[in-house]
Amino acid sequence: MPGIPTYDIEENLRRIDMQRSLKFIVVEGIDDVSIYENLVSSSNDAQTDFEVIHSGGKPRIKRFLIENPSVSNCMFILDKDFDVLDYDCDKLVFLERYSIENFYFCEDVLKAVVAMSIKVRLDTALDVIDMSEFSTYSTPILLKLFYAIYYYQKVESERLFALGVATESWSDTFICKDDNWQLCPEKVTSLITRLYPEGYNEEVAIDYYRSQYNSSGNVISDFPGKMLKVALQRYLKNSVIKLNPKFGSKFSNTDVTCTLLMSNLHRSRVLRGNLQPVFNFLNS
Repeated sequence: MPGIPTYDIEENLRRIDMQRSLKFIVVEGIDDVSIYENLVSSSNDAQTDFEVIHSGGKPRIKRFLIENPSVSNCMFILDKDFDVLDYDCDKLVFLERYSIENFYFCEDVLKAVVAMSIKVRLDTALDVIDMSEFSTYSTPILLKLFYAIYYYQKVESERLFALGVATESWSDTFICKDDNWQLCPEKVTSLITRLYPEGYNEEVAIDYYRSQYNSSGNVISDFPGKMLKVALQRYLKNSVIKLNPKFGSKFSNTDVTCTLLMSNLHRSRVLRGNLQPVFNFLNS
């Protein structure tokens, strides 16, 4: 029995031209494909056939659009993140948050997940998971780190590249305390020190951020969402076990929790509004 066909990046992009009767939603990374397949299918009423494919990132998307200026059977969904795509095209939809994972923090998503998991009404779920404690504690720590990694990604990494020096990876760094949901100031400081072994000027980084970055006004929306998944999972678990210790099993690990959150992304009114051009494209 033949398996499900798989395609690499170049094959994916060629299919857009070869299968013009099919509509394509193009995302950046391969890990985003299943998320958007579920999200778009759950959010959109159109009966139009479509396929979600990955592109490999913004540089490859830009080259594809330059080479195919009249393409009409595709839309591209791009993370806000730190990588800028300097190309103007009505086929591009930019997320209003750093990445799709940042929409896990939407109230509509959180209350649906909690209500379903512990069998409470939607209108009482947010009483169980009051996110104000998470936000109040995390915001100053995240801002400190955000200034540092934004400056590193936009300025310092360019300097190191020009010198032929390898850059440090930071996106997979574990920044929670070892035994609870809280972000760890010591681990944040350690990461900043690792990125800037010759010294870090926070004032310069803050000035650069303020002059260059288009902030949403909420650092939890702007900060790399993948680095916050463990903190969110632990916070949800900590919140529900206050009602009943047995409820903690519903949020037993990060993968299980993120699957629950991902499957409820379609409930986010903010995200649906952000992706409305995609839905309009499918309905056209």
